Amino acid sequence: MWPLVSHSAPKHTGHSGEVLAIISSPKDRETVSDCALAIGWELRLVETIDQALSRAGSQSVALVIVDRDFSEHDWRTSVQSLAKARSNPCVLLASSVVDPYLFQELVKQGGFDVLPKPIQSKELARLGRLALAYWKSQHTSIASG
Repeated sequence: MWPLVSHSAPKHTGHSGEVLAIISSPKDRETVSDCALAIGWELRLVETIDQALSRAGSQSVALVIVDRDFSEHDWRTSVQSLAKARSNPCVLLASSVVDPYLFQELVKQGGFDVLPKPIQSKELARLGRLALAYWKSQHTSIASG
């Protein structure tokens, strides 16, 4: 039910949470999968927002990549729900529209950053690493304080 894309990849990210991706474009899914494999992320591609919410509610999910064009729910509602999941994952919104207004709206909903589409490995790796470092620092602070 939950396809594990990069299970055998070497783990050298230093984080303990999963990365979930809900991506509509086959090319972007391939880019995300290849990037995750190269970096060593424990990536799970899910087909619906409801699957992502279920997974994020029961597992330690550090990062969720949500495609803005995913038509199941309004992206704002999806980002809000995912950001409030059990492990408070960082949410990247993949969008072909990238502007200051979208970024502000995303942050208001609890999101982390906007990932330009079509997704490029280099930008995904950069934003993903930043988000995972932020997530890890938040969880380290909570655990120690």
